[in-house]
Amino acid sequence: MKRAGETTEEIAIAGTNWLGKPLIPIYKEKRICEYPKCNTVLSIYNKNKFCFLHATKSRLEKHEQEHKESAKKKAKKGMKKSCIKV
Repeated sequence: MKRAGETTEEIAIAGTNWLGKPLIPIYKEKRICEYPKCNTVLSIYNKNKFCFLHATKSRLEKHEQEHKESAKKKAKKGMKKSCIKV
């Protein structure tokens, strides 16, 4: 399953195991984090479009957006909130 921010632009595999399955997927060199104003060069082993800092932030933002949408639906149905913000 592809997560938010992940890319599928795998360009090579660094070897295979005895079953022929990939050991280490390798992605394009010199990719830059897609987060606005971030110039972090991504590792060839990083499958995300974002650096570690912004991949985490992107997932949190997505979770918050999904939570807001869920809360709106529940509010329309008269249900209580299920997620407590810390």
